[in-house]
Amino acid sequence: MKKLFIPVFVVICVLFISVLSYAQEKIPVKLEAQNAQNDVVGKRLTHLITQGINTSDSLKSTGEEGFMLICNILTVKIHGRPSCAYSYIVYSNTYGKMSPVLGHHLGICSNITVDDAARRIIENLQESAEKFSTSLKKSGE
Repeated sequence: MKKLFIPVFVVICVLFISVLSYAQEKIPVKLEAQNAQNDVVGKRLTHLITQGINTSDSLKSTGEEGFMLICNILTVKIHGRPSCAYSYIVYSNTYGKMSPVLGHHLGICSNITVDDAARRIIENLQESAEKFSTSLKKSGE
């Protein structure tokens, strides 16, 4: 019985470590932004989202194809004001297959509220990444 203990213990430790590393793996996110040329606030918003993805504990920026979340954001300058309207949608592209929408929002932000808008979008991306990761684990991919 004692002879089996060490090999079984080693196997359990290896499995535990691999599960932890899988759980801590960052989800790749591709940001596809469409800003109007004169939309300074919209460009700032997409820049802040990119920074948020790069500093996130659960997300990482990618330009590759395959397994990833895709955030498609469109911003439009509001005429006569230092603000923009934005709309974004989050979905996954798992090896060429599109998924249902994981998150979406329509909003308005100004040069004063752009940081808060970016923070909310990053939070939504992180929630979408959790849904995405959970669905992958359930499907066994």
